[in-house]
Amino acid sequence: MTVIVSILSDSLGLPRGGAQPSARRQTWPALVTHGAEIDDVLHIGIGGATVTQLAGQLSYALASSPAVLVVQCGIVDCAPRALRLWERTALQHMPGGRRLSRIIEKRARGLRRIRDIAFTAPEVFRRTCASVVDRADATQVLWIGIVDAGDEAQVPGIRARIRAYNDILRATVAHRFVDVSSMPAEGVCADHHHLTPVGHAFVADVVLARISALKSSA
Repeated sequence: MTVIVSILSDSLGLPRGGAQPSARRQTWPALVTHGAEIDDVLHIGIGGATVTQLAGQLSYALASSPAVLVVQCGIVDCAPRALRLWERTALQHMPGGRRLSRIIEKRARGLRRIRDIAFTAPEVFRRTCASVVDRADATQVLWIGIVDAGDEAQVPGIRARIRAYNDILRATVAHRFVDVSSMPAEGVCADHHHLTPVGHAFVADVVLARISALKSSA
């Protein structure tokens, strides 16, 4: 069985600089590339992407008829926000928008609590995830769960949201769900969001184990 893997991810699959960097070769998609049973990998990663935006790239991910499609996203969809996507876009294009954005950012914690906005509503999230699985057809799908490491101090309600959207994923993608709840604390950056090299290695190991199981059952 030839194993070609396509990956759709948000920024958690991408290299990162700054105080806690992850080089490209340390990212989980790059580590999956070097798996003993993997013949080729196509990775499409978009920083800050919602599930809807990644679903828009699905035709490219499936173009090479991969044996396995790995999807990783969800935190961008579920995190409590002070502004809706269209509101953020409107601010960027209006006179004084940058100044207003800075003011809103200073009050973001309270606004998130009051407005309780998610970029992707639960039902839209469920529907889009189901659509990706359906469109994958003969390609096996693995869907990585959202890492439950949100910063409650800065984003009240984030961990409850993560659990709720992971529950939607479990119910929607069923046996395709890849549980990463045992992620070690040192696997997550100080921003409570992105992965350290330890976290990338953890995800790669879990994904490769699942791909190996799929190959054994084929």
